Amino acid sequence: MTMMTDASHVAQHEAARHATATGGEFLTFRLGAEEYGIDILKVQEIRSYEAPTRIAN
Repeated sequence: MTMMTDASHVAQHEAARHATATGGEFLTFRLGAEEYGIDILKVQEIRSYEAPTRIAN
C-alpha cells in the first residue's frame, strides 16, 4: 500500500469510529490528494461540478 492509501484508510476508519460512537453521518470528499470529512448536519448544499464560465479580460 502507498502512504496516501494508508492515510486514507486511517481517516476513513477514524470517521467511521466517530460516526458509530456519536450516531452521526459524514460527507467525505477529496481535493487533490487529500481526503476530508464533515458532519452531514453541517452541510447546507451539495452541488455537482460545473465548467467555469469565461469572462472577458
